[in-house]
Amino acid sequence: MLRQAASLLKEVFRAEEATIALTDSNQKTLKVREGKGQDVLGLCLEESSRLATKLITEHRAQILDRNPEDFEYVPIYVEDDDWLKATASQIVAPLAIGNQLIGLIGLERSHPEDRFSFEDLDLLDNMSAQIAAVVRSVQLAGDLAQAREMELVSQWSSMLLHDMKNHLAPLRMIVQNMQLHHDNAQFREEAVKDIGNVADNIEALILRLHQLRERPDLDHRPIDFDALVKECVERLKVKSYSGITLDLDLNSELAVEGDREMLRRVLENLITNAIEAMEQHGTLRLTSKSFKHVQEPRLLFSVSDSGSGMDEKFIRERLFRPFATTKSKGMGIGLYQCRIIVRAHRGDLAVHSVPNEGTTFELSLPGANANLPAPESESTPKDSMAMSQGRQP
Repeated sequence: MLRQAASLLKEVFRAEEATIALTDSNQKTLKVREGKGQDVLGLCLEESSRLATKLITEHRAQILDRNPEDFEYVPIYVEDDDWLKATASQIVAPLAIGNQLIGLIGLERSHPEDRFSFEDLDLLDNMSAQIAAVVRSVQLAGDLAQAREMELVSQWSSMLLHDMKNHLAPLRMIVQNMQLHHDNAQFREEAVKDIGNVADNIEALILRLHQLRERPDLDHRPIDFDALVKECVERLKVKSYSGITLDLDLNSELAVEGDREMLRRVLENLITNAIEAMEQHGTLRLTSKSFKHVQEPRLLFSVSDSGSGMDEKFIRERLFRPFATTKSKGMGIGLYQCRIIVRAHRGDLAVHSVPNEGTTFELSLPGANANLPAPESESTPKDSMAMSQGRQP
């Protein structure tokens, strides 16, 4: 962009050279970015350069000359001399946004006898204002891109911490129960199995992070969704929570096309949130069914709890935003991550909630091309049980 601007200036003013200097990030030094003088030290604004002061004070181009004849000129001050010699400029104009000097333009005559006129000054003032606006826009765009990049890094870091927190929960449960059941052979066997599952999950997470750098596509495969739900219930040990009534009504009989690991993460997050919302006392209802939407088979899965619920304002303004949470120890990143994953699967994630009554999350996903084989029984039996005994999480 600066090279194009310099070429245009040389053509318009028939100049031998056009120099464009910009301030550094601290607004303390002018450094040549295009044209002559790129190897010279910058013009330090902190040392009270009288040239820079005059440019920003008068907001207009200035003619520099050692032997003035017919018009006013700006003397070449001692502190500016080396810098101006390197750029060979006889006319300079400020690149300014308001009272902030962000750079300057310098033009060198094509021939010693050529003179710059007052009309040249006026034209250069107009062009420098336009160039300053473009430079500032480019700088702001760069700052915005950097800010977005840092925000993305922050978001993914938060997602990593959130997943690690979920993997830590079953380990804490094992440690707590080890004190009571360390002599129980069956408990030790289950503990080893659970620890192995956690290790597998962390290994899968590391693999995902490695692949993230390469921006892979989702691993789309047909998935038995109802079976995946039951697997998540087992992995989260929902039936071990004292006081939780688990109500399963899974009747979709429909395969979905998607990334199994990603969808498992969504399901486990929704189920965990429901349990935490009820403070481990209440009814957790998981249902699934298939339906058609514009002739496309789709699956509808819902997670309902009898917890504290949420008001409309929180749902509208904060629920799916990162770092928004009603939990005292929550990070507010889980649902934000879930929605990203669901949208990547061409799905929808909706919520219905009533304060002091409960919340229902509805997950809709497109079905795969082929249905799953029919189960042995005509329908999945409805599994409703009140868990009054078991390990506390």
